[in-house]
Amino acid sequence: MPITLWQALKSVTEKIDPNSMGLVSVDVERVLYFDEGYVVPINSKEYVDSRDDAKALCGGGSYFVELHTGKLIHIPSYVRGHELFLTMYRLGYTKYDNWDLIVTSVRDVEQTISMLDFLRMTYIIPEEENGVVWKIPKKYSLEQIAKKLTDLPASFNLGSAFVFWEKIEKFKKYEHFSFDLTENEGYLNTP
Repeated sequence: MPITLWQALKSVTEKIDPNSMGLVSVDVERVLYFDEGYVVPINSKEYVDSRDDAKALCGGGSYFVELHTGKLIHIPSYVRGHELFLTMYRLGYTKYDNWDLIVTSVRDVEQTISMLDFLRMTYIIPEEENGVVWKIPKKYSLEQIAKKLTDLPASFNLGSAFVFWEKIEKFKKYEHFSFDLTENEGYLNTP
């Protein structure tokens, strides 16, 4: 049985950080309904009450509430429009919070390396300095990608689909390499 608008609003309200209650509010007037669920924006309470743009929350985003499951998916504010999110949702990219790309075969090594480089994947080597451990992401070099591809299947952690899904959709149009997308189960990128 589908959830109601009231249930969706209640779920999002419960998700808002209790420390920000009174400062942040569900923007009921801007809720959008789609066949798959509700897009429920959040904003500053001052903005919701006054509609004064100077009081709008910057970077809060919205929540998508699945109509049949009630599952909440945070839509970061950098996602360019709800239609773009819905395309991503309909293609299955919101299934997991953290994704791995597993290269299973390579037909064109040069093009594969170039395409994987386009993802701007990173790894971390913790470095200690003055008793502080720094975890600064480092982008894979072309040589590091090439080396990883010598031992297939080769795994790469991609993180959130909000960052990579459009690139992956472009990759599917070519046949330079075959890959699987899976939920990350603890794999960390290594050089």
